[in-house]
Amino acid sequence: MIEKYISIINAQYKDLWIHFKIIINIGDQKDMKYNKDNLKIFLSIILVVFLAIIFVNYKSISINNKYLSREIQKIKEERDSDYFQKKIECEKYITSIKKEVDQNNNFWSLNTSSFLFIFYSPRDNSCLYVTERFPDREFFIFNALTRSKITSFKFPEQHEEYKKFVLDYSDGEIRL
Repeated sequence: MIEKYISIINAQYKDLWIHFKIIINIGDQKDMKYNKDNLKIFLSIILVVFLAIIFVNYKSISINNKYLSREIQKIKEERDSDYFQKKIECEKYITSIKKEVDQNNNFWSLNTSSFLFIFYSPRDNSCLYVTERFPDREFFIFNALTRSKITSFKFPEQHEEYKKFVLDYSDGEIRL
């Protein structure tokens, strides 16, 4: 019975010795060819596994990108719809603002103001409007909801600042 265990252990050691010779590349030419073939198979398996991992990750990223693109598109549509609604709301103030500007003009006064335009300002989340006062050519910017003056610009000295202000506050929509 002990002899049986010894023979099993010797057989296992013999197999280990063969694998060890293959791994460290010693032995006869037949073992080396066997080692090269095993190395090719091993590298092929690693390459296939690597390519499979890349493919799975690519598909996962592609699915995530499609989902994110749809979500971004929804958010843009909602924002554009909201933006459009706010612009329409701003248009409602035009008649009352024009009437107010005209009432403030005095026939005998040298300084007269005229309404130029109104726009929605995402920066202030409010409607802003611009008036121009003659003869000194000064532009005034007011908040349409509160009717409070925000700032003013003299022409021609501050014309570039005026254009930049309107561009910034209209979120790039109005270019003068």
